[in-house]
Amino acid sequence: APGDVLVLYTDGITEAQDRRETFFGQERLLETAKANLGRSAQDIHEALIREVHDFV
Repeated sequence: APGDVLVLYTDGITEAQDRRETFFGQERLLETAKANLGRSAQDIHEALIREVHDFV
């Protein structure tokens, strides 16, 4: 449907860990995707990569 977003990802995103060995997880992935709804696929991709990079 119009406005729907499909995010494909590998476990490398959700299993990325910070210094305390906390996983990035699906919830953070979904929060980032939701925060970028209405943006282009490229923008969502860049936001996800940036969030994971900042997390680790």
